[in-house]
Amino acid sequence: MLVRNYIAFMRQPSYLILMYLFVHSNARNQPMRVHSMVKYAAIARGNAEVFIKFARSGYKEKIWDHAAGVVIVEEAGGVVTDAGVCPLDFSRGLYLEGLDRGIIACSGPILHDKIIGAVYASWDSSNL
Repeated sequence: MLVRNYIAFMRQPSYLILMYLFVHSNARNQPMRVHSMVKYAAIARGNAEVFIKFARSGYKEKIWDHAAGVVIVEEAGGVVTDAGVCPLDFSRGLYLEGLDRGIIACSGPILHDKIIGAVYASWDSSNL
């Protein structure tokens, strides 16, 4: 699997999973640490290919942190889902309720499928 650029939110285990993917792929660049909507814009522009965020237990993602970015990535041909491969549901109020462990955004559907497989392999091997 060739992935040029990763984006990691600064919390673990997201960063650990991205480092696992980095080590086990032919990535050319190490993960970037960025905040805000930059992560989605970087994928839409082609500056990055993957964004993964798994928040700490009990944390609820706010819809305003993701809604516009999801639209931007999807309009550019990318895919954004939760880790259970369900679309993000912005219709439940202020928070993204029902997320399966986190958010995965990729530059395209083939890469998204590969990243989902790698994430599940990482979880299976590390009990996350």
